[in-house]
Amino acid sequence: MLGCRYSHHEDKRASGYITTAEAREIMRHVGAGEPDERGAIIRAFSAPIVCRQEKGSEHWPINTGRLCAEDAAWGMIFGIEDGWFRYDRSGFLQWSELGRERYAAGESMTYMEASGQAAFAF
Repeated sequence: MLGCRYSHHEDKRASGYITTAEAREIMRHVGAGEPDERGAIIRAFSAPIVCRQEKGSEHWPINTGRLCAEDAAWGMIFGIEDGWFRYDRSGFLQWSELGRERYAAGESMTYMEASGQAAFAF
């Protein structure tokens, strides 16, 4: 779902070329049924790993690993809708802090936020 990964640089919205609603419609048109377990699809992605640029800024790229295109697309949709991913100032989609914490928690029903507060992972 490249349309969800990148944004127009001109409009400053940083919200993707297409919305998740539009992505869902595309998935329906190609006959890709929605999986039942949202979190499991995202946890099948490669683990979040930070990339540091020369200026010291951090970026958390989303790598889908060897998932089939359908699972990768649903994972992108779910990740955006559920807050696992967010757009940076440049309009590129990356792992959010919440998403990194949830990924690290694995299958656990709860996880610890960076603030130290316990949270439910659903």
